[in-house]
Amino acid sequence: MKEITICTIAKLAADEFCDNIFEYKGKKYERLLINNEFDRIIGATKVASGFYLIEVINEDIPHLELHFSENITYSKNSIFYRKFIIESFFESDEDLIEEDSNDDSEILSENFHSVDGFYEKLKRAHAEEDFTNITENVQHPKLRNSTRLRPYQVRGVRWMLKRELEVEKIFENFIKLRSKFNPEQILFYNPINCDLREENPEEGLVFPSGGVLCDEMGLGKSVEMITLVLMNARNKGTKREREEDNEITPEILTKLKPTKKSIIKCPCFKESKRKHATTLVICTKCFTAQHIKCAFMREITDEDRYDYTCCYCWKQPNKLIDVNTTIIVSPTAIKKQWENEIKRHVCDKDFKVLAYNGISNGYISPKEIGKYDCIITDFNTLNKELYFTDIVKRNFRHDKKYEYPRSPLLNVRWWRVILDEAQMVENKDARPSQMVKLLPAVNRWCTTGTPIEKGSIQHLYGLIYFLDIRPYTQQDIFNKLWYEYRNGQSQKLIKMLCKIMWRTCKKDVLHEIQIPEQKELIHFVEMSDLQKCFYSQVHVKTKPEFLRHVQNYLLRNSENFEIIKEVVQGKIVSRRQGIIDYSLMDKKLYELDNTTIKTFLEPLRKIRQDCTIANLFVNVNDQTRVKQTLRSDQLHEHLVSKTSIECKSALRTICSSLNGMAALKIAENKFEEAISMYKQVLRLAKDYTGVVSVDSMLQIHVYHNLIESQAALNNSASFPEKEYFQKEMGKLEWKYICNYYDKVQKINEDINEHKKQMKDATKNYSDKSGLWWRDVINSQLTRDEEERLLDALSTEVLQGALGQSQLHEQLRTTYGLELIITKWIDNIEKYTKDVIKRFKTLDFVINDLKPVHEQSSEMNEKINTLAQNALNCHLYLEHRDEDDEDNLPPPRTKLCEMCSLKKVINEYECTLFNKSIIDDNAEGTWNPRMEERLLKAILTYARRYRFDEEIIEMGKNFFIYLEALKTRYRLLAQLWVEVNYTISAFDELNMSKMRIEVVENYDNVAKEDKRLGVKIAKYEVDSQIEIFRTQKQEAEIQFTRLNGRLKYLEHLKDKTETPTCPICTNIAKERYYVTICAHSICMECFMILTKDKRRTINCPVCRTQQQISNIYAVTCNNAVSNSDIKIVGSYSPKIDEIIRCILKLRQDEPDVKILIFSHWDSILSAIITGLKENSITFRSSFGSKFNKSVEEFKDYSLDITCMLMNLKFGGKGLNLTEASHVFLVEPILNADDEMQAIGRVHRIGQIKETFVHKFITKNTIESAIYDKIIQEKDKWIHKEFTIRDLENIFSIDFGHSDDIISFD
Repeated sequence: MKEITICTIAKLAADEFCDNIFEYKGKKYERLLINNEFDRIIGATKVASGFYLIEVINEDIPHLELHFSENITYSKNSIFYRKFIIESFFESDEDLIEEDSNDDSEILSENFHSVDGFYEKLKRAHAEEDFTNITENVQHPKLRNSTRLRPYQVRGVRWMLKRELEVEKIFENFIKLRSKFNPEQILFYNPINCDLREENPEEGLVFPSGGVLCDEMGLGKSVEMITLVLMNARNKGTKREREEDNEITPEILTKLKPTKKSIIKCPCFKESKRKHATTLVICTKCFTAQHIKCAFMREITDEDRYDYTCCYCWKQPNKLIDVNTTIIVSPTAIKKQWENEIKRHVCDKDFKVLAYNGISNGYISPKEIGKYDCIITDFNTLNKELYFTDIVKRNFRHDKKYEYPRSPLLNVRWWRVILDEAQMVENKDARPSQMVKLLPAVNRWCTTGTPIEKGSIQHLYGLIYFLDIRPYTQQDIFNKLWYEYRNGQSQKLIKMLCKIMWRTCKKDVLHEIQIPEQKELIHFVEMSDLQKCFYSQVHVKTKPEFLRHVQNYLLRNSENFEIIKEVVQGKIVSRRQGIIDYSLMDKKLYELDNTTIKTFLEPLRKIRQDCTIANLFVNVNDQTRVKQTLRSDQLHEHLVSKTSIECKSALRTICSSLNGMAALKIAENKFEEAISMYKQVLRLAKDYTGVVSVDSMLQIHVYHNLIESQAALNNSASFPEKEYFQKEMGKLEWKYICNYYDKVQKINEDINEHKKQMKDATKNYSDKSGLWWRDVINSQLTRDEEERLLDALSTEVLQGALGQSQLHEQLRTTYGLELIITKWIDNIEKYTKDVIKRFKTLDFVINDLKPVHEQSSEMNEKINTLAQNALNCHLYLEHRDEDDEDNLPPPRTKLCEMCSLKKVINEYECTLFNKSIIDDNAEGTWNPRMEERLLKAILTYARRYRFDEEIIEMGKNFFIYLEALKTRYRLLAQLWVEVNYTISAFDELNMSKMRIEVVENYDNVAKEDKRLGVKIAKYEVDSQIEIFRTQKQEAEIQFTRLNGRLKYLEHLKDKTETPTCPICTNIAKERYYVTICAHSICMECFMILTKDKRRTINCPVCRTQQQISNIYAVTCNNAVSNSDIKIVGSYSPKIDEIIRCILKLRQDEPDVKILIFSHWDSILSAIITGLKENSITFRSSFGSKFNKSVEEFKDYSLDITCMLMNLKFGGKGLNLTEASHVFLVEPILNADDEMQAIGRVHRIGQIKETFVHKFITKNTIESAIYDKIIQEKDKWIHKEFTIRDLENIFSIDFGHSDDIISFD
């Protein structure tokens, strides 16, 4: 450790009261430096920054000197203090020692954020690459004759050989610093890693062997890597670092022979296997036994037995051996492809390859690994393998019974590690990234066609970290280079990356690869009328959602952003505020964090799926919602149902507003106006009687208050229309009551039908039958037999029963057993009679209920009393707001008839089943009670010991009777529920007749009335009428629009032939329009009517005025499709077009093979349905047998036409040159994803002309994305789309298209 003296900063103070005094380690010193930051300098020396203070004696006076250790290790957190001291004591003396010779003017003219620009710089840097010492002949003899490397592949292999065979250095950029206090002192400083040296370093940083081969997709990176493996194999004679050989003495030889006494300690954890010499092998270190099948993947020899080390002994620290093996880590989907590629290109039969599936599928010894030339595994396997390393510490509730082995991959120093599709380790903290980083290796390689997958060069850091390129493995140091690059200073970054990256672009070597031409075909798809209607609603909802996410992002990142909490109406409300910086709208998407990007793209994702086929979330249960795709008939049903509900809601609002205004007019004694408003509601009820209708409760309210208003107007209780009003109100009331009373009658019928079964069970069950069990336990049992019976009951019935331990004492004697069962049977009889008796008091509701106008006044009074008692007792509690603490009900002093009956039913339930009363409710299970289980055990005992058949038959009859009672209980319990609902309906009818009352003194109004809004102050009347009027007007507009849409949907369902236009009397050819009154106008006449851009038109048939935005277009049947290809079924226009296109291609080329890519599995599943129904053979990326599906797709003999793959998981790395067509179901925002998909077929080995089919839905967000990509293709390729670009995509106005008139 070399110490460097910087300067003297203080001396021991002679006078404690002089100026510039400070205390250090208990002594007082006088400052010799005048620096405002002196205290910070002293503080910086106290952290591990490499600077420190030393007390030295100078002229007999203690002085403090600042020293620096050149090679000391300093922490990452102390870099700030280190920089501070350097800037305080030194200043730059000259520019960088080593300047880059690039022409700045040329560099500054380029787009630094362009990925292509970066690759171009990399290409220029490689142009001066010196391959003098690397052989030109890389066509290895072990490569098959059919494998001929192309010139660009030769260049790539030679570059990789140079990286492995030659030492690469990069000279650090040190700055010459001169001391501010001692001009003669010069040091050298590296601003990248804060390294400080006394002498100018002449040696640069040595780069680890390896790098990144990032040739564009389809150029044969696999072949280049295989050639590298063959060209630079590790010397087979290399001495391995292994444990010292133990001499096999006779004693040791004896221990290595398995016996029955051998201790088995195997990773399979199965110690119960037969201990036989032919199945076990003994460890030469710990002498424990393992199963041969677990320790070896082959038959073993005597040499293997005498040189075997178990997996647990390999866990010892620093247990590492050198091997000649290359390990290849790839995505799971292409793991099998790597095996096939090696077989295809390597002709050496001795070249050994092993597919490693993880330690959980069998342990392989590190020595065994060294016997293979290549090990192939995948990222998913390494994800699990991380659990068998020291980096993951798992906590267990109990002590581990078995010791887990260590991953054998960490016990070897690999000759070479190759990561295929290495962009998957972009996140260094991901589990697979952590595992591959742990692999000891001499050479580290990454292969990827898209190293900068997310558009930012900054994402290369994950690869740098894996390659262990120091000091750039520190995120902040790498970011410095990245920031300099962004600011136009690309020399340092390019200089470093050109040492480890090699890129060949397809456009530069087209003349070498000679791949047939690729064509792009665009299929523009017209939405069906139903789909347009659905899509318009989704677009209206998702656009504001997206804009809200953007607004929140801008606000969160604004100046002076703060969250203010305010109290509003007694509740704390949070409000966010800040000064929004709209320049953030121009921020590139790749500059955002993943969470923000997902938030922005979520609304886009929803609407993009609906461009292909309508998707809808369906409730599976209360907690789960699943997304379901809708076919045409399902979509129509959904739209009709949804629109009907919304339309009925709007109609309800209209009627409620009229009723509210009428009530206030009555309060003002304006009875004529009130009657007019009520009759408006009746007219609406008469006009709309179908799916969309006026609620019965609203009509009942109208009739009841209309009678009172008319009587008040005429000053007489009788008037001509009264009888009619009462009769209509009675019909509506009975209709409403019957919604519940019909269920009462249905259950009552079931009870009457069950009476026959109950009668038969009771007939066979007599008093004597109920005592059959006594005949068993009171029979002449010996002492042993009695104990056997009681033990059996105690053990088999009560074992594990919670809360029953106190009964064990009673079961020790037959007397105690008899007491338990007798009491239970008596309770059953008691509650049975009590429940039936109480239900008979409700016969007037269950059997004799009639309409009000047909019922006697006495019976009506009886029913109203029952309903009022129930309301005061429990119905009020059911409707009360639990959060309203001030609205507590009065305590119940007496239960109503229904609650009394419910209490007895609960007790009856607890008697029949394994339940108990908790908080007035029966809680537990429907399992048999303990007493029933006792009786069943007694009957089993009687059968086992052959008691009289008469006793056994009586026992059977008893249980038949008991089951009949349980069935009747269930019916009675259901009957109580429905009777309660029926009584509640009477209360609801009474409430429906209430109207708003006006009071003088609002302070005296009860809180419940205020909450319900049934009473208001007199001064509020005018404002409340205005509120009702506004609500009515808005609801009328909404109702008109929704009712027009409903008629339009009904028209689409019934559309069989094109109607005649009432204006020109011609039949529409392409499109016609349906008005809200369900009349039709041809497209030509409609354009004439709307040419002056008016907002409303009058229907040419009925003269109804209507908004143009409420008129919908209908596509004629003959304009839907002009194709001669007919398909089976109808799915969605785009899926229909895809299937039609596949059938056309098969018609032209029977053995055609097609790849179909989509972002979403739900869309692929919908396509699969269409393929099945049209007899099109296919395979997909779904399920665990993906590799098998790929192989079957490639096999021409199986005649598989289509391969469907998710764009995210199935499209990377695969070689599928057997296919010649690629279907992209939707436009792709990420250019790399599209190139990856196309690269599966347009690559080396393709001998056919290839076609890329893009399916775009017209006049949707898809067409907006496609147009954006076409107009700004450079931005799309370079991944430079901004937040503003996304907003523009959403902001495109579809309202003026011919297809979609309006978005509501």
